Amino acid sequence: RDGIKLSLRRLMAAIPPFRYEEIEDDVYRGAYPTLRNFPFLSTLKLRTIISLIPEKPTPDLKKFAEKIGATIIWKKVPKYKEAIALTPEVITDLIESLISLESLPVYIHCIDGLHVTGLVVMCLRKLMHWRADKIKEEFARFVPERNVPPAESRFLSAFDGGSAGLLLPKAIPKWLFKGNRISRHPTIKLVTRRERQERLDSKAVPELDVMRTVSIQHTEPSLSTVFFVDPVATA
Repeated sequence: RDGIKLSLRRLMAAIPPFRYEEIEDDVYRGAYPTLRNFPFLSTLKLRTIISLIPEKPTPDLKKFAEKIGATIIWKKVPKYKEAIALTPEVITDLIESLISLESLPVYIHCIDGLHVTGLVVMCLRKLMHWRADKIKEEFARFVPERNVPPAESRFLSAFDGGSAGLLLPKAIPKWLFKGNRISRHPTIKLVTRRERQERLDSKAVPELDVMRTVSIQHTEPSLSTVFFVDPVATA
């Protein structure tokens, strides 16, 4: 019986979320994780789980995050219906979490791991200087239509960091600019902390799109924090 239990535990630890993939070192994407995915996710030693879903994360996911000492960042995003629900400002905020060493390892997901997560990853790749055709090729691998819808393609072309600009964290992973912070980007507005604050103070950022940058701290499991960000309720 003990052997059977051990085999079952090993089997459960081998079940990743649907459409799971490692984007870069310590950055993972996929669909909404279920109970059977938790053993696998535990092996990633996550510090952060980014949930881009219509409703608050389930109690099961919250308990799992508390157990492993991870932080949940929830952005209220409607289910994809051929329309883009994310703003450039929200995506910039998400990218800042994905490239911060303080938040890694991180798992980012939407309901099905398709268009919503894919759009964020496309904009991250743009920051990384990927060619447009390679960015779209990666996106297409995850969606049923095997191509990038026109709306997403236009969004990618226009994405420049949004009205608040993109603030690079103090420490970035080696896969981004070889770990060296830069001050200029050919297509995305990079800002300093002072410039970011000036933009917010001048209300250059639309009220509903105000950056909600979360200070992420890795805590002991009993002290894990869950952040809920509701663009409607907090506007």
